[in-house]
Amino acid sequence: MFHFLLLFVLINLGFLIWGRIRSGFFRDPVYNGILAIDAGLSLYSFTSDPSGHSVYTWLALGIFCGAVLVPLILGRFITDAFNNSNLSRVQRLLQIKYMFQPSVDVARQITENKKFLKAYRGEVSGIVREIEQELMRSKDSLQTQFLLESLAEINIFAGQWAEGIAVYRKRIGGPDPVVKPSFFVTLARAAIEVGDWDLLWEAYLGLMELEAPVDDPLIRKSVFYIQVMILSAYGKYGTLKKLFTPLHKGDPLFPLVPKRYWYGLSLMSAGRIDEAREILDFPVKFKDMAPSFYNSARERMASGFTPPPAPEPDRRAHLARIREEMKRISREKPMAMAIPWVGKGLVFLTAAVFAFQLVKMGMMFEFRGAEAMKELFWIGGNFRHRSIAYGEYWRLFTAVFLHGGFIHVFFNLYVIWIFAPLLEVHYGRLRFLLIALLSGVGGNAISAYIHPSGVSVGISGTVFGLVGAMLIMLIVHRDRFP
Repeated sequence: MFHFLLLFVLINLGFLIWGRIRSGFFRDPVYNGILAIDAGLSLYSFTSDPSGHSVYTWLALGIFCGAVLVPLILGRFITDAFNNSNLSRVQRLLQIKYMFQPSVDVARQITENKKFLKAYRGEVSGIVREIEQELMRSKDSLQTQFLLESLAEINIFAGQWAEGIAVYRKRIGGPDPVVKPSFFVTLARAAIEVGDWDLLWEAYLGLMELEAPVDDPLIRKSVFYIQVMILSAYGKYGTLKKLFTPLHKGDPLFPLVPKRYWYGLSLMSAGRIDEAREILDFPVKFKDMAPSFYNSARERMASGFTPPPAPEPDRRAHLARIREEMKRISREKPMAMAIPWVGKGLVFLTAAVFAFQLVKMGMMFEFRGAEAMKELFWIGGNFRHRSIAYGEYWRLFTAVFLHGGFIHVFFNLYVIWIFAPLLEVHYGRLRFLLIALLSGVGGNAISAYIHPSGVSVGISGTVFGLVGAMLIMLIVHRDRFP
């Protein structure tokens, strides 16, 4: 069992280290060094420790859990916090993540998120002063442009719309020199808040003409955000309602508070004032989550919103294309956002069976010895002479859900939990279930032929089947995964 776990660790570390070598190994020497040390320990234990119980094995597994698994799990919580516009929680989770993953990337995320937190709270004077000092020292035109865009963004994040627009008009000079796609999103927000509709379209068209690959994820996301803002300003609440459902929680497409704000604004623009007020009546907790949107919602509640005039023919054509694009995304969203019920079902069923094992066989960290193997056999373990020779083929299925210990079941279920959301959406629930079960049963059949004696258990065959399905997906559809 430990050899399988070490092989799993080595494969994962190999992919991680290779990816970090490609981006510059010495760019992040501390974290990359930790991964390299863990790889060395895992390789040494795999090749020289047949029992799998040496201190090196435990140390390798411990480092892998702390440096790789824990940051991945924290990443899920950080994504959820961001989807709910809770930047304070994001900051706390990032600081915890840095304790386990002391990398340059996480440190940069902490610094950037801290700046945005201050900007959202209106504490921009210190940040503006720092940027102005950097501008005075800057000798590179690209760095100067980047700093100017950051300066405008910080003002807009703080709700200082006029100051942000002034930086764009007077110091940047127009859309042509802009290098950050996200800057156009920020500029579009300011344009709507002050009612400058020419500037709104200037931001949108500037983004569309940006010299960058159209399929770049950052470009696509920025275009999507501005398109949502345009539909909101022009009162296309029906299109946005389909896109934003459910309205009571955030999702990877749009965080909770901005989602509520733009939908409420679309209702107000369309003249549905009572419905808009109901949506824009934000609870006090939204003030801590996204102060800028909270304050804008209060302002709309107090003074209303003046919608833009009827668009000119060219803008009307853009608006029609945007609506069609949003309708397409709305149709695809349920599939992309679908809960992986089959994957979760496999995880919970296997966990329940393991809990049964603990009750039946005793609270042991690992099931070892003749008595444990005998017990595993009687509750459905895979044994060649019974599974194949005596025709008890059902053992090939039941053995999938039995495990030899806590580490065995934890790593297997972790892989399924990570892979299931993507694979189940891509292949569909029925095909995903068939891949999982056939891989598990097939793996046990191969195990029965390879090992003439001894009891084998585990969902490892399913894990390797899902890894294979993932590789096939990445190869066949490599254009979707740059």
